[in-house]
Amino acid sequence: LHEAEGGGGETGSWFWWGKSGSKAYKDIWKLTYKTLTETYGLNNIIWEWNGYDYATSGDWYPGDEYVDLVAYDKYSCTKYLAENNWQPSVQHDDTAAGSTFWSLVNLTDKSKMVAMAECDCISTLSNIETEHANWLYFCPWYDGGSDNINFLSNPVFNKKEDLKEMYTSDYCISLDELPKDLYSNGSAPVVNPTATAKPTVSPSA
Repeated sequence: LHEAEGGGGETGSWFWWGKSGSKAYKDIWKLTYKTLTETYGLNNIIWEWNGYDYATSGDWYPGDEYVDLVAYDKYSCTKYLAENNWQPSVQHDDTAAGSTFWSLVNLTDKSKMVAMAECDCISTLSNIETEHANWLYFCPWYDGGSDNINFLSNPVFNKKEDLKEMYTSDYCISLDELPKDLYSNGSAPVVNPTATAKPTVSPSA
């Protein structure tokens, strides 16, 4: 149910789940949450709400009890300029989107971690430091097949040197740096004592 508010306000959504406004959207979110967690007992889902920093963005927030993380999708490289007759053009923009980051931090009263769920261009380390925007994670969108949406391979979006600097920096934790016991919390996996053991079936001769 991402990017629900779209262009802002109650009528800016470009997806069906936001077309009827913030109240209906929150009802859909809560219905989905309750169905999956309470009806089906799925308690290993991370609920990430995707928002913006419009004046109305808080109206779209489902509530702390239904959300684990908050996130933002940054596509700042597409510009609409007068010199291009207001047609879309692509320019490098490696901002850390600090104002949006802090808007989302404050929207949840600093109770949730804030991620950059999608982006066209990652921030540089220096911009993250300058803008004090410590995103939980960032996810550059994939190559779409043409220069204006080849987010990884087109240097207008992401320069090789910037990607290398980021991925090898202390700021960025890569897969090989994660603890080996990340999913066990340092102990043996917990077994559900109420689960019914399945009988062992020996293969036939």
